[in-house]
Amino acid sequence: MRGVSKRFGDLQALDAVDLEVAPGEVLALLGENGAGKTTLMRIASGLEARDAGTIEVGGLEVPLASPHEALEHRISMVHQHFLLVGNLTVAENVVLGSRADVLPVSKRQVEREVEEVAERIGMRLEAGRRVDELSIDERAKAEIVKALYHGARILILDEPTSSLGPKQIDDLLATVKTVAAEGMAVILVTHRLAEIRRVSSRVVVLRHGKVAASGTTETYTDDALARAMIGHELPPRAIPLSAAPRETVRLRVENLVVRDHERVALDGVSFDVSPGRILGVVGVEGNGQTELVEVLAGLRRPDEGRILCDDVDVTTLGPDGLHEHGVVTITGDRGRWDVIGPMTIAENLALHRIARRGYRGRGGLISWRAVEEDAERLAADFDIRPRRVDARVEQLSGGNQQKVVMARAMALGPRVLVLGHPTRGLDIGARRFIYDQIVRARDEGVAVVLLSFDLEELLEHSDDILVLFRGAISYQARRQDATLETVGNAMTGIGLRSAAPAA
Repeated sequence: MRGVSKRFGDLQALDAVDLEVAPGEVLALLGENGAGKTTLMRIASGLEARDAGTIEVGGLEVPLASPHEALEHRISMVHQHFLLVGNLTVAENVVLGSRADVLPVSKRQVEREVEEVAERIGMRLEAGRRVDELSIDERAKAEIVKALYHGARILILDEPTSSLGPKQIDDLLATVKTVAAEGMAVILVTHRLAEIRRVSSRVVVLRHGKVAASGTTETYTDDALARAMIGHELPPRAIPLSAAPRETVRLRVENLVVRDHERVALDGVSFDVSPGRILGVVGVEGNGQTELVEVLAGLRRPDEGRILCDDVDVTTLGPDGLHEHGVVTITGDRGRWDVIGPMTIAENLALHRIARRGYRGRGGLISWRAVEEDAERLAADFDIRPRRVDARVEQLSGGNQQKVVMARAMALGPRVLVLGHPTRGLDIGARRFIYDQIVRARDEGVAVVLLSFDLEELLEHSDDILVLFRGAISYQARRQDATLETVGNAMTGIGLRSAAPAA
């Protein structure tokens, strides 16, 4: 890619970007949210048109005007949110969209060919299983196998490990190494510097749509990469453990059971959270975290058990009722629950207060001037970009959408803050900012439930640790007693069922 540029309205998303990747190489692509990484990769995969610049594949200039054309040039992109169809099998997903004249003769033949592709790179994958029966790491593997089946020689991976536990990350990175060793060119978009060290030979860093650094991975320290991404040094810090006592309980969860058809999503989960403490909840995706967040948010009712806030039963209250009791939740599923994309930044920030009859002016009408003034203050406090609060949220990067969600939650003055994966997919600067707000809320006496797939971040910021495995608590401990190895094992069911409880 040479001199690739792209503008969206007033925003120069890409400004004369150069990037190249060779056969057998893993290139790491870094940058803050909104730096242009996804836009560049969407252009490379035919999903977005460029305004200027050229693209060459194998020395030949190509237009890449559509995803179909990108596939013809053997370029395939695995998106952060997988695009597999849940009620189809792996094999059916692999051939979905293929031309009829190139399809194999029988379903079993497709399954056999898909499994042979998986075995070639050291994977075991049952091609006849439905995708919604697969674990999250198996879905990631299915996406890679789909690309290989269609003959991809350039593979783009967008944050492929953001929802995985340590063992699953190890397996996926091993697969990345294997496909590169077969001669495939791999572009890995990630925010995790440790992963870059393990698999990439070169790195490109984007900042504000321009290349801020480019070269061999070994020539850059982690600090240098972070500085290239955000434009300044990140000061070192250590998060002290909370001194708040455990005796006072703000949030109590008792024997929660949630059934999802024939599956038990939550199986007798109980815990307490005190004011001024952070309870970190971790587990590989699909082990009950989503259901726990939805229950705590009032989006679904448990089949058994109850939830108490300051000894008041709030189990059957919806989101508005929970807000009245000071329980505020960020679900982690922005597109479904946390933002309304076509609405503006100001409207999204004001949603909950308007629902509670806030911002009422003369005659009981909404004072949009007050809404905009509050939005401008929050946008400045939380560094939401762009600063124009009349911009639609769907136009923002994922990191800036998350800042909108966090700003709205903090403005509600929560007494209990439930955070579902608040930094998933965020860059190093945005993650630091979000966690600073979480720790500040804790120090102001808020009881925090923090769910994350990032084990190291969870151990850094939590006061107490709880691990979910197959819907039940497999490990519980104070932060100072928990280790990466112990918690990582508990995430995959290895070792003891439980340890010394955090209480």
